Amino acid sequence: MDLFDDPNLTFSKLGAAWLLGLDPRMKIGGFTKTLCAAMERVNGKFDADELRPLLRRHRIIPDAYLIDDDFKVVYLFEIEDTNPLTADKLRKLSEIWFRLDCIEWDVRVFLIDRYLSIWRSLPLADVWHALEFPMPKEAAKFSAPSIDWEATHEQASKVAINRPVGRRRGAA
Repeated sequence: MDLFDDPNLTFSKLGAAWLLGLDPRMKIGGFTKTLCAAMERVNGKFDADELRPLLRRHRIIPDAYLIDDDFKVVYLFEIEDTNPLTADKLRKLSEIWFRLDCIEWDVRVFLIDRYLSIWRSLPLADVWHALEFPMPKEAAKFSAPSIDWEATHEQASKVAINRPVGRRRGAA
């Protein structure tokens, strides 16, 4: 059955199908098993065994994902359609980011709008630190940052993209 015949067609399904065509390493389903297998190949059995319970407890099901063993990066793709990112999922993703960061892996989450036209990167390090240290006024007593909001707006405008930026050097 193709998507034309799918009675439960969603933008998420359409987007996931489109993502699968962008890179042959892209996957849908089996995230925990695939990440733990990659972890065991790259870091060894100990790290994989340490990670597995966290992944099973949090049960993250991205719309699509890509695990780059060579660079130790996990890319998660979340199409914000039928299941927008919740605060609980954000908490879970930040915990997974922290665990992987401790063993020199990175997690990068792309939030994609339902029309597949706007991509944003979710800053998991910032999320984790905000959850871990939620009292910004207390922290400000020690160092008050000076923020250029216009520069922040300009940079945020550059971050939104409407498609992947191209192939990595050496990729087929």
